[in-house]
Amino acid sequence: MALQSTTELFSEPAVGLCASLMALAIVRWRDDWQWSPVVLGLASAAVIQFRSDSLLTVWPAILALPLFVPLHTLLRRSLLWVGLPVAASLSFLMWYNNLRFGSLLVAGYHGQGFHTPLDLGLKGLVLSPGRGLFVYSPLALPGVVGLVYMYVRRQAFAVLGALLILPRLILFAKWDAWAGGLCWGPRFLMPSLPVLIVGAFYLLQMDSKPRAAVKAARLVLAMTAILSVPVNLLSVRVPYEQWHGTLVSTQQRAHYLGDSALIDSGRRPADVWPSELFTVNASDLRGDMLLLRAGTAEMAPAWWRQGLPAVGWLLVVAFAGGSVLAVALACARDLAPRGGAAVTRARSGVRSECGPGRSTVAVASASAPD
Repeated sequence: MALQSTTELFSEPAVGLCASLMALAIVRWRDDWQWSPVVLGLASAAVIQFRSDSLLTVWPAILALPLFVPLHTLLRRSLLWVGLPVAASLSFLMWYNNLRFGSLLVAGYHGQGFHTPLDLGLKGLVLSPGRGLFVYSPLALPGVVGLVYMYVRRQAFAVLGALLILPRLILFAKWDAWAGGLCWGPRFLMPSLPVLIVGAFYLLQMDSKPRAAVKAARLVLAMTAILSVPVNLLSVRVPYEQWHGTLVSTQQRAHYLGDSALIDSGRRPADVWPSELFTVNASDLRGDMLLLRAGTAEMAPAWWRQGLPAVGWLLVVAFAGGSVLAVALACARDLAPRGGAAVTRARSGVRSECGPGRSTVAVASASAPD
């Protein structure tokens, strides 16, 4: 799902990048990374420019900051580095809303509300054949298991991950347009994938008993990782809107689905959305495979349409392999505070003035002479 999102101009990849940078800044703040406040402030400011609903779906992650950094060490100067970009971004957003829509607090989605039953939205976003997260991003399943396991070993990071996932899931499950229109998979949940992928690969660090549980978790991780490859390749091989267009055409629908009846939504002409979202037979995943088997699938994206299929496949494989390698290398590093200067200062009692984000306290013991 993430791979396909990079080929379109949807805002979710940028939101996911900003959310990942915020999580990185919060985690690294614990290790006295001097640029943590700056990165956190800029990422928090940028994310609401891509989607204003990030105020409710991404910003809650900041609530996890005290789990990584004691409140008494958050200096005014450090918070200033966070607050200034955020204040500037909010001011610009309200100015733009007032200029375009005539109100400071009115955004671009008029006439849409939160009327979807929560259970229906959750089922659609997580399990449905047409938009289910576990269907279109199989690695999300061990990702959830990994975050639960992480809560036992790395509670702070697990809470941070939950704050980046649950508000987004609940908000969009209630929204009228929870399916995200024409897209591949639950695009509104795409920004949560980086956290889920980290959780999935964290299972590689499991060393608890019984050993059978560890082996089972790693087997599920391997199977879902392998399954993710054809799912992602299919997402960029067939244009995401082609199957929907096939379903809308009565003649083409009959050709591919035969006598299979659509779910009756009560609308005329027949509404294909309920069937496309909630039945395996008419889902995008199966539909794209039918188009490929029939030889009628168009080529997408532009790498193939321009007559360069080898370059297209090379870029896809390089992206997928590079992403997996990057996540695996990142998860190989222990998330706990590491040794080094911070530990040395704590043991010697000597603390020093550093850049933005580091605390300043008195020297507790005299430094040794040169």
